[in-house]
Amino acid sequence: MADSRQEGRLDVYLDPENARSYDRRWAAPRGVRRDLRKQRALGRALKLVCAALGRSPQCILDAPSGTGRMGGVWEREAAPGSLVFGLDGSHPMLREAQAKGWSMPLVAGDLAHMPLGNGTVDVLVCIRFLHLVKSREARVAFLTEAARVTRGGLIVDYRHGQTPRGLGRRLRRVLARLGGKAGPRIWPGRAQALDEVRQGGFEVLGVVPVRLPWWIGDKMLIVGLPVGDSRTPQGT
Repeated sequence: MADSRQEGRLDVYLDPENARSYDRRWAAPRGVRRDLRKQRALGRALKLVCAALGRSPQCILDAPSGTGRMGGVWEREAAPGSLVFGLDGSHPMLREAQAKGWSMPLVAGDLAHMPLGNGTVDVLVCIRFLHLVKSREARVAFLTEAARVTRGGLIVDYRHGQTPRGLGRRLRRVLARLGGKAGPRIWPGRAQALDEVRQGGFEVLGVVPVRLPWWIGDKMLIVGLPVGDSRTPQGT
């Protein structure tokens, strides 16, 4: 994973016009509902991390932070006095976050090689990223980098293919290949997603579905603690 911007459609986020229009997708009623579901799930995932750590995280990294979509969560959920900062590889997206008045510190940097020391943050939160990354190897490489910079925990957003939507993508891919085209990307199954998180250096603490029942909603948050942490529970 030499450069995360080379993966999937990530290069579109470098376009200033796309950055300016990004928040429109969450402004319509359907987008507002989707946003609220994700924020509520993130709040539940943070509670799992706090219970495992036995304390509130004092340093949270939102990566990629984009235009600050999760800013409301940090205002509600972060403990008083804690540091929450965002990291993103797109300068236009970061500028949009600043224009919105996002008060957190913002850092420009590639998620494949984060400009942070080992064990810098208590919790790394990654929302709306891995479903854009093409290969298992690249996803595991990002998770390995996440394990390097966090000393406490991980909350990562995955889309799994075990839903009617996922099956539809598989069918469209088969039909496209019959026509000599690539077709839509196939998302990993739940078991594969959990295995990727483990391969990246985390023990899985829990899975928080964004929408219930889980076989209708294809989005889930996987909560993990770094391997070697004595507080990590055995099993899943």
